[in-house]
This record gives sequence, structure tokens and C-alpha cells, in this order.
Amino acid sequence: ERRRLLKIASGCSCGMGVIMRTQSEKIPDFTIESEAGTLMDSFESLKKKIAGLSAPCRLSSAPDPAEAFLRDEKDIDSILSNIPLSLSYPVPVTVTGSPVSSTLRSELEKIFKHNVWLPCGGFLTVDICEALTVFDVNSGKYTGNGKNANKSFLKLNLEAARKCAEILRLRNIGGNILIDFVDMRTDDDRAAVISAITESFRQDRAKTVIYGFTALGLLEISRKRTGPVQKYDPYPEKEDE
Repeated sequence: ERRRLLKIASGCSCGMGVIMRTQSEKIPDFTIESEAGTLMDSFESLKKKIAGLSAPCRLSSAPDPAEAFLRDEKDIDSILSNIPLSLSYPVPVTVTGSPVSSTLRSELEKIFKHNVWLPCGGFLTVDICEALTVFDVNSGKYTGNGKNANKSFLKLNLEAARKCAEILRLRNIGGNILIDFVDMRTDDDRAAVISAITESFRQDRAKTVIYGFTALGLLEISRKRTGPVQKYDPYPEKEDE
């Protein structure tokens, strides 16, 4: 695979250096060559732009958040948008005349709230502080099985572990993270929770390290910062009024 990528790079470098990201693995030749051509066009466009500008000025800006997200994801088969998109992404784009599903907005609102409910009836509180991010798992409406409290709370904690990983990824939260689970009494339960959250982080492109439980029973995690924390405003048009 390395030899294949080197051959592609040699053929489309135009005398310049080429960096192949990890995502290049098993990507078709024509896709890589097309992206290289797009980058060269952008470079030539910037050179022309420079000629008519004086410092200080901004020559270029970060990619659209949607494009950056799509660039880093491999498991996307199609895109649905309510506006035309000019994304350099090799999947079909369908433009709908109506707003994208209100269900999506509802789900986004849920995932960005301070209290995030779990399917079982429990909920998480998410507090993003200067030095770290803290998740607190609460039983909420979840009553569980009174005859076997340990197994009941394990179900709640497993759901919470998967949701924490999802929130960290969707909100792009980095740095030090602590998770306070409910009633973690046995090593087997703690191991099951670590296994669940480890599996959930396999979809995360940011480097994540799970250090284990502290003496106070808090799960300690670090996640590489890859940009600003994402926020969601369901009514952005209000800012323009």
C-alpha cells in the first residue's frame, strides 16, 4: 500500500512535496489524484490573489465545518442538504427543497444540552470547565431492578459510557475528562464500563487515552484537542437581527 501511494504521489506532485494522511489507505487512485489537482488549483489561485494584496491580509481560511467533518469520516454513503453544496467529497449529494428533517434538529438540541437523557431514563450532566470536562451520571427516571441493583446500575452506566464518547466526539471536546458513574462497586463492572467506552472511541479520529478509575471512583480520560469546542444554536438567524 505504501508503494502504491508513493507511486501516486510521484505522479501528481508537480515537483512539490506530498503528504499522505492516514485516510489515504485504500482510497482509489483517481480520488487522490483529483484532490491533488484541487490543491494545486487552490495554490495557483492564492498566488494570483497575493499579487493584488498587501500585508497584513488573510489569504485563506479554514474549510467549512461540514467539509472538514466529511473529510475525516469514512462511513458516509450519501449527503442530504437543503442548500447546494460544493464539497470535494466522492459521495452523492441530494439537495432537498425543504429543510432537513426536524428530527435532526431535535437530536442536535438534545446532544448539546447541559442535561442529556439516556434511553433507560437516566441522564448525564455535562460541564465544560477551563481545566477539564466533567460528566455526572444520574439515575433520573431509571428505577432498574430492585432485586439486583448492581446489574441495573451497570446497564445505566454502560449507556452513559457510550453516550459520553458520542458527546465528546460530536462537541469536539478535548483535554482532561472525568466521568462520575453511578454506584460502581465491583472491578468487573468497572472493566465492563471501560470496555464499552473503549469500543465507542474506535470511531473517534482524535487520540484518546483511558487512564482508568481514580481513588474516588472517577473515570479519567484525555482526548486530543483538534479545534474549538463545537456549539449548536438552533436559531442562528436571531444573531443577525
